[in-house]
Amino acid sequence: MNLFRREEPPFLLNASQYAGNYRGATDGLKCWEVKDPRQEPFKDILDAACLVVSRCHAIPRSTLVLLDVFLRGKTLESCTPYVMLSGASQRHRKVAVKHLRRSSLTQDYPGLKLDHWDWPPHVPDVTMAGREGKAVDKNLLYQCSRFEIHQLISGSRIEGDSTELLSVIATNDDGAVPQSGVLSCAVVVGQDKFFLVPAHIFMPPPTDDPEEDFDDDSDDSESDGGSEMLRAGSATPPTEHLADSDYTTDDMTQISPTMSPDIPQSGVEEPSSTQLLPATDDFSVFASELDYALIRIPHEEKFHEKLRYLSPKAVQHIDTGLFAISATTPSCGLVKGWLDGRPTMMRLPYSSRFTDLYPVSFPCAVSKGDCGSVVIDQDSNKIYGFIVAASVEGRVAYMVSADEILQDMSIKLGKEVSADEIHQGMSIKQGREVSDQQHPSGVIAFMTDYLAPLSALLSIGERTAVASSTTDRPSSAVSVQTVSVPNQPPSTTSENTVSVSSTIDQPPSTMSEHTLLGEVPQSKTETEVLASPIAQRRSSIVSEQTLLASHGGTTLVPSAADAMSVRGVGAALQYNLGEVLLKDASIEKQAMVSEWAESTLKAPWQANEDLLRSLESASDVERRLEAKVRSISQEGMQLKKANAELEKKNVRLQRENAGLRENTRGRHHQQPAAETTRQAELDFRIPIHRLENEIMALTARMRDDGPEKTAIEEEFRRLVKITENLRNENEGLKNRVSDFGRINNLLRATDASFRNDVSELTRQIVEWRRRYEDAGRRLNQFRENLDHQVMENSELRRENDRLRERERVRRMEPRVFIGPPT
Repeated sequence: MNLFRREEPPFLLNASQYAGNYRGATDGLKCWEVKDPRQEPFKDILDAACLVVSRCHAIPRSTLVLLDVFLRGKTLESCTPYVMLSGASQRHRKVAVKHLRRSSLTQDYPGLKLDHWDWPPHVPDVTMAGREGKAVDKNLLYQCSRFEIHQLISGSRIEGDSTELLSVIATNDDGAVPQSGVLSCAVVVGQDKFFLVPAHIFMPPPTDDPEEDFDDDSDDSESDGGSEMLRAGSATPPTEHLADSDYTTDDMTQISPTMSPDIPQSGVEEPSSTQLLPATDDFSVFASELDYALIRIPHEEKFHEKLRYLSPKAVQHIDTGLFAISATTPSCGLVKGWLDGRPTMMRLPYSSRFTDLYPVSFPCAVSKGDCGSVVIDQDSNKIYGFIVAASVEGRVAYMVSADEILQDMSIKLGKEVSADEIHQGMSIKQGREVSDQQHPSGVIAFMTDYLAPLSALLSIGERTAVASSTTDRPSSAVSVQTVSVPNQPPSTTSENTVSVSSTIDQPPSTMSEHTLLGEVPQSKTETEVLASPIAQRRSSIVSEQTLLASHGGTTLVPSAADAMSVRGVGAALQYNLGEVLLKDASIEKQAMVSEWAESTLKAPWQANEDLLRSLESASDVERRLEAKVRSISQEGMQLKKANAELEKKNVRLQRENAGLRENTRGRHHQQPAAETTRQAELDFRIPIHRLENEIMALTARMRDDGPEKTAIEEEFRRLVKITENLRNENEGLKNRVSDFGRINNLLRATDASFRNDVSELTRQIVEWRRRYEDAGRRLNQFRENLDHQVMENSELRRENDRLRERERVRRMEPRVFIGPPT
């Protein structure tokens, strides 16, 4: 109770009228959100609280911090407004709340409470939505030393929309953990095109909080840095944002282009060059406050043309209320949900200020790696924003407004973002045609063709090879093409050049260019072929097949589907071996063709069998690794939950320990009363025991008959009365001691209240002393001004006297009149 200051009424007389959604109960208090924190006075309260927390050194810059206003109480009618701080560790939050309580918030808004918790009840464990580690997809489209871009397989189509979804992976080759996000939009500014990617995947992840002590009373002021990490044309992030990591300015700015010989997978059209195009060398904009970065796209790039383009016409403004939205994420594909127009204040990692983020609720959990996914309106198909953070357990994602990104982008680039444009994207072919290729002299080429039907008939004529009648087996086929050989007579065409193509029922995604197994140069000249006997020709063909896998010094590794394709070719040739011979062919020619087919198919078939077994073994290993990763992830989640439970138990034990300390302190103050009570009990207990012993002795003597029986009975009754009197006096003493304890507690409470009053009085005295000193300084200033005015008045008075004297002297002088001459 404060005796020197009048209790002020709360700044909200009826707080329940501002209550929004009910969000659960914590610590015995029910929680309601404020309907609109952008209305007064909540906006001013949040702005002031955000300013204080931003200047507090206690919270690491690498952690995510959430600040919001809730109404908490036993009932809705008795609720009180609370400013709740979430994120970071409990130790850091306590220091930040202490700084908030030292500010003028509680004085400016009487009745406002300041507190902290781990996370709000409805959104536990909010984290940035970037995924650590390499992505599982393998459709590489773009690569450099800093990041990679992949084609996403699942969830890459939106109903009624032809835009695509890509994955960007910050490889972080300088030692940091690679992180991945979603590349869903591109931006056109003037004549330049940019990728819009999440910014936090290029920054070091938050580390465990160090346990070193820090000064809670340190200066709260902190120089306000710019809201951007990189300005237009610069790729240098502020060093303060990277202080906790191994990143350097050169690492972020110098992204050396690299070339990769990998061949893109099917599903997208290959670029004209077989090598990947190099990336740009810098970030045009890097804004950690809104979690976006712009990467310039080279003019020769084409794969991005089916991305959604961000422009003022494509953005939907966010109002208060609920809106039906849809989003495409790598984890869930196309998913529908609801956008809440009520913003939440968050300070993103390595940011210098708080940002408005909007919660989006989904029926499925948002996973790591979904950051950057675009959130669009279901009706207008316009963009609301991009996913930044998420609560996996609460199934809530937080997105940044696309409108704010456009405004920030225009300011930093100094140009307006261009309007919507219709871009024709690349065609995604379901299959790939293998065109007719002219092979050099004496080439035997095996290739797969996924468009031609399988038909099996191999016919070898004396001068030409013709693909003819289809067999009854629909599952496999072999066709022979006629390839002309320069400078050779027609009679040698069928023996020197054979081209085999096969088609197996495989999905189009397994098609690739490396199904070309090899080419064998012809070692025999035309004259030698015509003159050699059948045995020489047979040995020549066998020797040529030994070079099949190593032609040109290049080893080409086929895929599992290609191995299956070659297996299908071999099955087709063996099945139709009886039909490939001409009816009028000789026995020697039949033997030659049989041995030729056997020797031709044996080596590549065996090689592909080995390759297929190795691929199956690798697949088994990969499946086991994936199972192990899932098991480790589940164990990590269990350990995380166990850690949370241990932290809660630790908090409860700390509270119990504090209560025990208070009880111990109270016992210490009550020690004199307890000693007095104990001594009094001992003083009474000794004679009581003595009397009880005498009573027992007299009782034993009473059992014997004798003349002393009557006297003993009288003595016994007397001693019983004395004992009862002593016990009554002992009870009275105990009651007096208990009353003394209550009086002592009351005095201690009065003393604490008096000390608080004295502290308040001292503070008021200091305040009045300060005011008195200020009044004294103002009085001295007033006196100096008064003295100066008096001096000026004296000077004026003296000057007035002089003028009067001169006027008097002038009047006393004789006057001389000069008249006309007489």
